[in-house]
Amino acid sequence: MGYDKSCCTEEGTQKFNWKKAKTLLTMEFIDKMSEYDFMGPKEGEYKPYQTLNYIEKNIDNIDPVDVENYNMVAGRLYRWLKLALENRKLDIVRRKALIQKERDERDSKIKAKEEREKKRETDLEEAKNKFLEDNKADIEAYENFQKAKDGGGDDYGEETDPEGEAAEKEAPNMPTFEEKEFLENWDVENPDVII
Repeated sequence: MGYDKSCCTEEGTQKFNWKKAKTLLTMEFIDKMSEYDFMGPKEGEYKPYQTLNYIEKNIDNIDPVDVENYNMVAGRLYRWLKLALENRKLDIVRRKALIQKERDERDSKIKAKEEREKKRETDLEEAKNKFLEDNKADIEAYENFQKAKDGGGDDYGEETDPEGEAAEKEAPNMPTFEEKEFLENWDVENPDVII
């Protein structure tokens, strides 16, 4: 809604003229005031004199009682302007706080994800070492069997049973660590951090 600035001021000055300005109070102007939404980011380009700080600085030293005494309608418009500026600034502060909170949450989730990955690797190494320690005898038996087999000796398979008869000894199996199963169980117990 564009208008000529000179229509609201006394001729040749910048002094406000209420008689001229009230001609702008049309239903279109009142509709725009009632439809004004102070919430959310405002899109578009704004000139420096359209910014909140500029407007607030210009009306900061105006006494609302003086405006009300000058004209009741101008007083109501002034109060609406002050309220709109106040709510708009509060909304900006609220949105910045929400954005900062989301950033902080994201950073903490990234850190938690990194810590989870480190713990996963550490737990896997510990489980492997524990498995090797628990199955040390079986692993040594298998390695001895392989050495004897590679050395060409077949005497490992022969053994006497309690009755004195020759019996064939069963070849040992190499115990294997089930890494995939361990990681699947670990992932169930420690769910992934979703960012």
